[in-house]
Amino acid sequence: MPLIIVFCVTGAYAANNRVWDVGLMLVFGVLGYVMKKLDYSPAALTLALVLGPLAERALRQSLIISDTGLGIFFLRPISAILTSAAILAVAVPAVRTAWRAAARARRSALA
Repeated sequence: MPLIIVFCVTGAYAANNRVWDVGLMLVFGVLGYVMKKLDYSPAALTLALVLGPLAERALRQSLIISDTGLGIFFLRPISAILTSAAILAVAVPAVRTAWRAAARARRSALA
């Protein structure tokens, strides 16, 4: 493991010859460790880091082209379905977690 850390620090520094990059590597290493301990998927973070800027640019372009605000995402059937699916993909896990926590609280209050 110490050899891997040496290679990571050397590679981070060699990319731009800045210590800032080494610090950034350490921060993301700690973030990865915390995510592993909390059972988060590293694939989701990687996907978000790669696709996030592309999605933000596409959102900005859509809003500039539409001149109607957020309505553009709900006016056409295909975009309404895809936007609704994206909102559900984010909302359903949060609602499910809240629902389970409330059920646990009710069960513990009854016991």
